[in-house]
Amino acid sequence: MAGFWWRRRFDQVRSRRLIRGTVTVGANPNTAEQAKQFRHLSGPKPATAVRAFLRTTPSPTSLHPSMPSAARGIAITDSAGPFLTALGSPIWIDTFNVIQLTPITRHSTDLLGLFPVDPAPSTPRKIVLKAGSVWFPARLLAANSPKNSFTGFRIKGGTLTLSENATRAGGGLDLSPTTIATLIVDLDPPASTPVASGPGVDAGAAAVTLPASVTLQFNPAGAKLTALSDSQVSVYGQTVRFQWMGAASSFEDTTNEIATSLSFSPNRAQQRNTFATLMNGTFVYLSG
Repeated sequence: MAGFWWRRRFDQVRSRRLIRGTVTVGANPNTAEQAKQFRHLSGPKPATAVRAFLRTTPSPTSLHPSMPSAARGIAITDSAGPFLTALGSPIWIDTFNVIQLTPITRHSTDLLGLFPVDPAPSTPRKIVLKAGSVWFPARLLAANSPKNSFTGFRIKGGTLTLSENATRAGGGLDLSPTTIATLIVDLDPPASTPVASGPGVDAGAAAVTLPASVTLQFNPAGAKLTALSDSQVSVYGQTVRFQWMGAASSFEDTTNEIATSLSFSPNRAQQRNTFATLMNGTFVYLSG
């Protein structure tokens, strides 16, 4: 027992010496090189407002606990790092543009959502949307979503058709308490980053076709998914097609996203002379 304690103590002392030999507390050996990443800040003020947040993982992900809740699903426009903290831990700084969207409310008080409205072709009954992103309170679509959370998706364009005329309210639009709003949009998912080799290469080689369009209906009680176009994935020489069959949407706390289940065919995929039965209830994620 005494020998075990001595070996453990020796390992602790040796580890501390190794750490001291590789990292100097309070010093960053890459300071000069990293400072170049901020030279653009001395230029003119950007036309679009910019915000930043700190990241402690090598790649952006909404799954990591360190990701600020307000930054989940945000399109990052620029990244800098890694930088070293006083303890030698790497950090990154991500920036994103603050895009001005048009707020649409119900009865002046309840927010229906934020939309990239194109005012020129829009009418009081049919609001035309340009490319951008749509955001709305998550609990409208999935009641189990966290309080005060938002969900949304990128779009190429679309329309928001109203059962009653909208009225102007400040910088936004207001709907009556009984108005039903139908949102039909063409989705604009981000391009996937291919993996050349190593872990994930099979997924990187897969050909994935995500849903091209989605329809949501906003009524006085909330929102519901009413249409979602088909999707498919081809991997290992097999193609599996997915179809939405009217399932409800729910919040998935493990991914911080809203999901709905899809049916698929065929329900068996062959790979290297073996068969793997796909698990029933494949999910498609609508938000980030």
